[in-house]
Amino acid sequence: MGKGTAVRDTPEIERVRKNQENISTTFHLCSSLPQVKYKEQVGQPTAVGVTPEMERVRRNQENISTASVQGLHTMKGRGCSAVDTLELRRVRESQSAVSMVACSMV
Repeated sequence: MGKGTAVRDTPEIERVRKNQENISTTFHLCSSLPQVKYKEQVGQPTAVGVTPEMERVRRNQENISTASVQGLHTMKGRGCSAVDTLELRRVRESQSAVSMVACSMV
């Protein structure tokens, strides 16, 4: 076997070594923090009266809901026409060409 040569630490190896040290330090810091218990900090709920802002939001939600339901009822049963664009024509022609090739191979 040949003789081995020692390689100096390349910038990449130095970068990896520093990252490992940072990860190790962060892990040790996080593991020493006390566990936070959120459920114990929750107090009693406070009732909030109806404010003008809440009334405005409620009316807006009702209007939006009513409009969407009416829109669905008026559109029910109506057809939807697709716009004939150049892109749709190109796709239709290419699908037709593919179908013709497939049929001629059978």
